[in-house]
Amino acid sequence: MTSLTDYITSCPWVDIFTVWYVLVDDAYQAVCQRLGRLRQRGPQPHFSDSEVITIALIADTFFHGNEELCLAFIR
Repeated sequence: MTSLTDYITSCPWVDIFTVWYVLVDDAYQAVCQRLGRLRQRGPQPHFSDSEVITIALIADTFFHGNEELCLAFIR
């Protein structure tokens, strides 16, 4: 039986990031349904709120909050 650590090291990063994005986006959509539309003014952003939240969580979890290292890895 494989452990969680084995799964993380053997699973492709794109799969992990995709699963996190789907979970974050589902939760964000539920919050938006409950509270209403959160973005009300300003220009249309390049990234969705769910994408920004997901990248922030990845940076905190895998890169100990080092945003520059996380963005370099993602790029």
